[in-house]
Amino acid sequence: FITNSKRHRISKADRNLLRSIQQAKLDMEIASGIFNTCLDSRLIDIAIYEENIAKTRLDYLIREAKTRGVKFNIEDYRDY
Repeated sequence: FITNSKRHRISKADRNLLRSIQQAKLDMEIASGIFNTCLDSRLIDIAIYEENIAKTRLDYLIREAKTRGVKFNIEDYRDY
């Protein structure tokens, strides 16, 4: 899961980037779960907002990882 195309060892910054990707994916899943289970329209609006934020952040982080040459299993992030 965690490798770098330029080196065999991954830097601390790249490791943090991958953790941020995992967190953004989790944040998106949580917001989606709230959206799918809540009945209050205000909470639905918040869930949509939070999911959009997490998706935008995830897209940015994946692009950043690709730019840095950090290799990871993109299939782990395809279902968003």
